[in-house]
Amino acid sequence: MTTNTMAGWIGGLVLGAAIGWLAAAAGAVDGGGDEAADADDAALTRPWEDVSRLEKELRGARRQGRATARDLAIARQDIDDARAAVAAPASGGEGAPPPETGSDPAWRSRVAAYPAFAKEAHGGALKGIDWVSVGTNISSMRPVFVELAKTLGQGDNPSPEVAGKLQEYNGPLITAALTLERAGVPGSGRSGAFTDPAFMVNAMAATLEAHGMPLNEEQQGTLDRIGADHLRRDDLRRSGYEDSVLELTKVCDEADLKGAFFDAAFDVLTSAQAEALSPESIRGRRSADLFNEALVWVGRGGSRSFADRSELATEMGDQVVRLFRLEGDLHEATRDLVAQWSANVPQALLDTPLDPLSRRGMMVGEHIVASARQFVSLLEALLQDLDLDEATAARIRSFGKTPVIYGPPGDGGQ
Repeated sequence: MTTNTMAGWIGGLVLGAAIGWLAAAAGAVDGGGDEAADADDAALTRPWEDVSRLEKELRGARRQGRATARDLAIARQDIDDARAAVAAPASGGEGAPPPETGSDPAWRSRVAAYPAFAKEAHGGALKGIDWVSVGTNISSMRPVFVELAKTLGQGDNPSPEVAGKLQEYNGPLITAALTLERAGVPGSGRSGAFTDPAFMVNAMAATLEAHGMPLNEEQQGTLDRIGADHLRRDDLRRSGYEDSVLELTKVCDEADLKGAFFDAAFDVLTSAQAEALSPESIRGRRSADLFNEALVWVGRGGSRSFADRSELATEMGDQVVRLFRLEGDLHEATRDLVAQWSANVPQALLDTPLDPLSRRGMMVGEHIVASARQFVSLLEALLQDLDLDEATAARIRSFGKTPVIYGPPGDGGQ
């Protein structure tokens, strides 16, 4: 018997959400080397002095409460740059590894002038975003979340240090998401606003700038067109619904359309740029990959493991009855509908083992959508075949979460 609770999938509480909303994804901020350094004693000792001075200034600013989130992000980057200068070989010759991040010190000035794309989208809401902070913090989360995924995949819990880093980098991204949501940027909650194509094309460009892998002119033009095209598509999607359409159907459609946007956008990038934004080890994983439609599903469902179709029918019957309060005369009719539904759930869902990352909330986006589409069919059957009062029918239509169906636990890599 597997362990499945109502709170498990209705609440959708994932590790990322427990650490802080959007505890996720791509990029490393290791700092660029000091290209002007030579081998004399002054050049060798100066970086250590820089690190000491910058760290002292940062501690003082934190104590006095006079540093904004943006100030702190830039200060941390300056410290990382100074540390990288210490670690870089003094010769700066061919044996020195190329700096991954911040190799062009002017990137912050360029990104501070963002948005570079879709400047007037959503009534100019993107102008209120701190793009330097977005680029810096998304890129900083990459190595931390890659490490976290490795730890969880081995069945271990994250260290306090990892949790603390994610919380630190996550805060400014929550601020950005709230800014978008409050400005009326469309989407399913904060995650929907955060994955808006107009925001995302700028976030991708800002993060790549932070990595020292800026878009070239041709890439910029193509991404601008892709973002504008998908904004129009989303406008059409949202305006085309009738009142009877389920909320969960709308979330599925939103995720599908944003998946098409990300596919098109990543086709424009080099393989190195794509890896910088979306590392292969966490690619497509909810709460871990910021540049993927799986993010739409944060807080909208959790994984559920079933040994077979019989258990699927029994447990889903119990939970649907309780969730929508389908008691009395509706009780047995509901169970019959769930049994019929469970017989038609694709075997591929039940054949997918609940791997350690999915069990902790980092489910693959395509698997979430496949499960959600199946749950939509059950909700539609309830509305069509049961004699429901309007209040109950409204609860079902407005329900925007889903169980994500898996087979028994295993190592199966999705």
